[in-house]
Amino acid sequence: MRTVSPACTATLDTPGGRPALIMVAESWLGSVSLGTVPVVTGTWTIAEDESKLVPGTLTFDVPLKPELLPLRPDHPLANYGQQLRIKIGVRMAGGGTEWVSMGRWLIADAVPLEETIQVTADSLEKIVEWDRLLAPVRITGPTRGDGLRTLLDSALPVLVLTSSNPAMGPLPVDQDRLQGVHDLIDAWPARSHTDDQGTLVIEDPWPDDLGTPVWSTEGRTLGTEPDTSTAPVYNGYRVETVPEDGTTVPVSEVWFMSSGPMAWGSAFWRRPGFFSSPTLPAVRDTLRAVAQSLTLRSVRRARALRVRTLPDPRIVRGDVVHVVDHKRDVDMVGRVISTVLTRTQLELLVAEGL
Repeated sequence: MRTVSPACTATLDTPGGRPALIMVAESWLGSVSLGTVPVVTGTWTIAEDESKLVPGTLTFDVPLKPELLPLRPDHPLANYGQQLRIKIGVRMAGGGTEWVSMGRWLIADAVPLEETIQVTADSLEKIVEWDRLLAPVRITGPTRGDGLRTLLDSALPVLVLTSSNPAMGPLPVDQDRLQGVHDLIDAWPARSHTDDQGTLVIEDPWPDDLGTPVWSTEGRTLGTEPDTSTAPVYNGYRVETVPEDGTTVPVSEVWFMSSGPMAWGSAFWRRPGFFSSPTLPAVRDTLRAVAQSLTLRSVRRARALRVRTLPDPRIVRGDVVHVVDHKRDVDMVGRVISTVLTRTQLELLVAEGL
């Protein structure tokens, strides 16, 4: 959860209150500021989804004026590496505006419409997606963090905050650098996000125990409904280390849901997923931990509720929240796995505790 002042907290937590939010976008090309761009009120959307390799998407409109058409490489809205630094302003009840950083975004496009120009930008993982390898490589390093930095090749800075940073075996990567990054992180096991400074932060997987919620939708709920995602759901995983040289017998381990409505062999039956990587050690405890992490990620997505609330820029992926919807008789605690923030509402995908 993003940190704000007590006065801003009081404004956002006012029961039934609808905070007035505004967005400011400043364009940068490298270390040079190109100035702010005039965002049309109420047109912006900031979305993040943990299931995507490039998790963040930003859209907004600017007025359709000749000077705002990106007709030169150094224009603030051109896509020659320009990044947007986004802030959301909360107009506080006692007067004044507090600014909340929403990170850095890589401009993808600026398309003229009838009366406006629609700007689209992506979270900075897009830089890695574009940066495909020209030739296959074998990534290795004293630790997984070192291997990750080698694979990224300065595309993004890396900050490792995991409780362990073990050695890694060679990881072959063909062309897709970003997929290689995610394969390495999955085999850790760990999770990642880019912070407000554009650093790729590596952290431990979310714990099974949700703990105490940091926020509640009580008094803010606009509606709830089941998630209709059609992504496959796995209630168990088989994880295998596959030595590159082919001379060593592969070692594998499994982990599956042992209780609950998606328990292995229950009416939900058996739906295994599979993951293999040469960078995994032939250590059964590690393989089981990776299988558990992948299973819980899949099951979380299946047991999710889509929640619409009054807008709040503090909420981020991973926050544990209390969802209350008296009209639908909903009272649950879960973890936020995706967010969509606009001027008028915040939409969350909240995964029920397992």
